[in-house]
Amino acid sequence: MSDRRLSAAPESSDQMQTDNSGSLYGMVATRWAARKFITRIRPTKRQSEIKFLMPTYQLAPSVTFSPARVTGILKNIIDTRLRTFRYSPKSAQLLCRILTSECKDEMKKLQLPRYKFVCHIVIGEKTSQSMSIASQSAWNEQTDNVASYSWENGVCFCNVIMFAVYHD
Repeated sequence: MSDRRLSAAPESSDQMQTDNSGSLYGMVATRWAARKFITRIRPTKRQSEIKFLMPTYQLAPSVTFSPARVTGILKNIIDTRLRTFRYSPKSAQLLCRILTSECKDEMKKLQLPRYKFVCHIVIGEKTSQSMSIASQSAWNEQTDNVASYSWENGVCFCNVIMFAVYHD
């Protein structure tokens, strides 16, 4: 076996010159030094792409979220997609994802600046049971709001909740 040591620092300057294999500490230190040197000579892409924006100090939305308008949009999306839907667990899972993305895309078309949207959709089978859906969150009552729509037929049900949270 070779007599290589993993040491924190070379014991003498002679060992430093004759040991060509290098220690783990030496390799890490060399990489670190090279990175520091290169970033001093040439700035990285991240450093050159930093943009400084001035604060707007806008604490209230210029355009507010309208639950009645959003409920109409949700009703249109859900009614057209679920008109001929037959319930199966796998298709319901896929349909939830599709409906969620469609609802969020429609919310983006409203162009409400600084609003973040959270869409929650539940699709389930009706088998003579009852179900309650509730949500709780902490938010600002003046700027944040919620819209919901429930749909059902003889076989399944769908509940859509769209939260709009103002990000100041």
